[in-house]
Amino acid sequence: MIQLTTNRTTSQSESTRRQAAESLEKILPTDQMAKVVIALYEFKPNEQRCKVIWHCTQSMSYPDFYQAWHHRSYMKLAMKFARYYWWQIALYLFLGLSIFALVRFTVSHNVNNPPHIQRQQQIR
Repeated sequence: MIQLTTNRTTSQSESTRRQAAESLEKILPTDQMAKVVIALYEFKPNEQRCKVIWHCTQSMSYPDFYQAWHHRSYMKLAMKFARYYWWQIALYLFLGLSIFALVRFTVSHNVNNPPHIQRQQQIR
């Protein structure tokens, strides 16, 4: 249905796109609305797309719609952040894993060899 509302081929008439948009409004489940908003955001607005998006805004919560509408800008920001700070992310990840491994080794070593047993072995 989304493809029918967004495709501008010569074989599709304006009425076909309008009918597809109207049908989409009627059958679209609430849990799929965010995907539709994300898909329609990519295309130049027209009357049919605006109606479908408006229908979604009326049925979705504001935070859900906001997140769907700004989905691409969040992805761009995340990619930009990762591109400029990749070495810091890698360093923190390495340090975190190193500390985790050191703590795990220390804890497992103390569990297997408690200090009071070590002292008793030294006394004998």
